[in-house]
Amino acid sequence: MDMRYLNLCCADNVPMRLTLPRNEPLMLDYLQSVCPGASGLVIKDADPNANPKITTIYLDAKKKFYLTEEDEKKTLHVVYKGFHRSASATPDRPTSPWMHVQRELPLIDSVSEFCFYLKKEVSSDKENEPKKEVKTCVTRLNKRYFATFYHDLHKDFKEGNEVEIFSNDDKAFKATCKFINTLWDFILFKSNEDVKGDGPHIFDVFHLGERIILYGRATDDGRLAPEEGIINSIEGYWDKEKNHATFLTGTIKTGRGDSGGGVFNHSGLLGINVGNTQFKDFPYSQAAREAAEFNSRNYIISARDMAAAVEQVEGTKKKEVHRPGPGPPPIVRSCMGLPVKRGRNDDDTEEY
Repeated sequence: MDMRYLNLCCADNVPMRLTLPRNEPLMLDYLQSVCPGASGLVIKDADPNANPKITTIYLDAKKKFYLTEEDEKKTLHVVYKGFHRSASATPDRPTSPWMHVQRELPLIDSVSEFCFYLKKEVSSDKENEPKKEVKTCVTRLNKRYFATFYHDLHKDFKEGNEVEIFSNDDKAFKATCKFINTLWDFILFKSNEDVKGDGPHIFDVFHLGERIILYGRATDDGRLAPEEGIINSIEGYWDKEKNHATFLTGTIKTGRGDSGGGVFNHSGLLGINVGNTQFKDFPYSQAAREAAEFNSRNYIISARDMAAAVEQVEGTKKKEVHRPGPGPPPIVRSCMGLPVKRGRNDDDTEEY
């Protein structure tokens, strides 16, 4: 089933596109999670020769909206509850996008159900020591699909491989590798059977300066841990040469073990972290002088794009699946351990 969206007109006529829950009605508390203070929805049919006609969307006793297919195609105006306070008091509704952008980030208890991991063996940093087991992040997208990164420890995965994925409380289940995108650096797994729970709300509206939080595993024991930052660029430019990437970038300081971790804002999943930019190959003295110019940025594959890939994997042949635009520039690809130059589509062993 295709993803469903609503076009909303929020406070101060700020437009927003809201992802609707799959196969479920729109609930008031869900609307309020993205539009604080919302109390209802109306449709304004403007007739240039008459007063605007306002239609209120019915809200039942269970706080459920009844939307027709025609309603979902229109722009819906959010109605905010009134307030009776002095001008010095904080209103019940935001008067600008600022409050929307700065709301509280989710705590670990509210997102751990979407955070999974794989077990991988890696060589020890010390000589003559056996390999050690590490946890690599996997993030849930929906009931059956899970996403992770492709580079480094995951480059040996092939479509059709069966893997064992673990929930944050260490319960395991089998899944099959359904799709690998080497350009955008992500892998999609589909569970072989239903797994308890469902995916997070996929939030597809991005604001520069918006607070975000990553839940990764850059800890000694691989436990889930948070790291905060802000959105620095919305699918924007990576460098002075204006190499264009199809990623979100943030200011989260990431470490080994954070790749594949879910990046959330106040209302849902924005995407997964797949790495960070690093210092270029300069002498230390020059790098130190220019440290301010080379501040690290983390880059994020948007959940919106991965969800689109899931739908295409489910509905089309493999060769027709999700063809993204340009990937990161060569220096970023080299930091990811990916080929600097693309090879032939039919030859995975070509040297670069």
